[in-house]
Amino acid sequence: MPSSQNALFVGESPADPEYDHPPGAAIARMIECSFRDRGYSTNAVDNWRDCGWSFDCAINNCQFEICLAQTSEPKLWMLQNASTNEPGCIAWLFGKRSADFSDAIHKIACEVHETLQINGHTSLRWCIDGYPDYIKSTPVPTLAPRKAT
Repeated sequence: MPSSQNALFVGESPADPEYDHPPGAAIARMIECSFRDRGYSTNAVDNWRDCGWSFDCAINNCQFEICLAQTSEPKLWMLQNASTNEPGCIAWLFGKRSADFSDAIHKIACEVHETLQINGHTSLRWCIDGYPDYIKSTPVPTLAPRKAT
C-alpha cells in the first residue's frame, strides 16, 4: 500500500504578503485555497521544518498532509502528499495495521496536479513512495497497483 505520492515541478513562487522565508508560501496557499474551494476540510498553511510549507486536509475520515519545499535548484519544487492515519508503535504492538488509502492519495495527487498546471507550473513528475526521478516517475499521478487477495 502506498503511503505517499511525491512530485517534482518547475515554477515561480510569487511573493507572499506575510512570509518571505522559506520560499513557497504562495504556492502552498494556492494549493490549500484550491482544496478548500473544492470542499475539502483543510487547516491553514504552516511553516514545515523551517524549509517549506505544509497543510493538512481530510477526505471523509482520512487525514493527509501536503508538504512543499524548494529544492537546491532554482524554481524546482518537491511536494509530498502523505497519509497521517498510520498507526503508531503502540497500536502496531496491539495488532492495528495500516489501512489502504491508495484511492484517496491518488485523488489528492490528481487535485494537486490540476491546480499546479492551471497556475502555470510545468515539468510535473510523480512517483509513489519515492523520489520522482526520470526513471521511476510519470507525468501524471498513477494509481498504485492492487495486490492480489
